[in-house]
Amino acid sequence: AKDTEKEGLLSGINVWKNTAVDLSRKAIDTSSLTYANWNTRAAVYVSLVGVGFSDYTEDALRALDTCININPLDYDSYFKAGQIYIIKEDYDNALAMFNRVLNINGSHVQSLILSASIFNEKKDTENAISYLKAAKQILETNKLEDSDTYKSVVESLKSLEVTDENTTEEKDTKEQTSQTEKSTTE
Repeated sequence: AKDTEKEGLLSGINVWKNTAVDLSRKAIDTSSLTYANWNTRAAVYVSLVGVGFSDYTEDALRALDTCININPLDYDSYFKAGQIYIIKEDYDNALAMFNRVLNINGSHVQSLILSASIFNEKKDTENAISYLKAAKQILETNKLEDSDTYKSVVESLKSLEVTDENTTEEKDTKEQTSQTEKSTTE
């Protein structure tokens, strides 16, 4: 019975997925220069990617690119594109998108956090800490210290700063060892 339910659910999802894609296509066909139509199409594709239909990533990026071409100050489209690039594990393009968001809206906390995450993944602890500190400051300015986002940022900072301190201590120890070895050989 569970397999039948699962098949029925998947069938229903496919019907709604196809309907959403078709309706967004019809909206574009009706008025291809209307930002709202492209934004809706992008939202459909981004949502599909978000639930695991990764074969729609390129469609999502094309729709988001059109949104940006129509409205270059649409930082939300840059942000969504950055998220898609993260899913594709294309971290350089993700960072480029988040930087565009921050050029338009320097207080976009989620772009700061995701950028920090990418820097951390790339072992660039200094930039990761810098971006997290900026996010923390914005959250404090907006009196959001009780939010889950703030708590997560503080925890991430603690973790990274401990790691960064350990790395710095390791470098200092290696330098001291190297200097000691040089003076011993002289």
